[in-house]
Amino acid sequence: MQAFLLTMSNVILTASEMQELEQRAFAEGVDQEGLMDLAGIGIARQILRQESRRGICILYLGKGNNAGDALVAGSVLQNAGWSVLTRFSDFPEKLGPLPRKKLRAFGSPPRHFQGDAASISHKFPVVLVDGILGIGSRRTLGPGLKAMTQEMNHLRSSLRAKPYAVDVPT
Repeated sequence: MQAFLLTMSNVILTASEMQELEQRAFAEGVDQEGLMDLAGIGIARQILRQESRRGICILYLGKGNNAGDALVAGSVLQNAGWSVLTRFSDFPEKLGPLPRKKLRAFGSPPRHFQGDAASISHKFPVVLVDGILGIGSRRTLGPGLKAMTQEMNHLRSSLRAKPYAVDVPT
């Protein structure tokens, strides 16, 4: 299953196809945390392949397991010399159990990003890891998630930040 998942980096799946793929992985003995680690490491590797130099990574985190995927990716990037910042959709204490575990496992906790583009250096590449919505999300965004989406779009235009979505692009 690991080899299959790693070869899918350029495949676009519907939410129901992704749910089926997850269920197959679980049936083959992969646990949720193992799948989270595979996804996060895969995202980080893709970023490292795409970006020619180290930069700043802002993790946009919802409360569910996609936040855990993003935190694993951020940890890998931090270990590779990237500066990692976090932007939570809610209080970090409201993270689900696995994402909370991944946040605690971070070597040195990433700094919190306040959403101000002026606080980010223009000298380095900026990537946004979108770990907000997952395959079980609703169709409409609440006001807080809309604001985060608008913030990411502002960073894309003002800093030429490159977004990478864990699952469902916000």
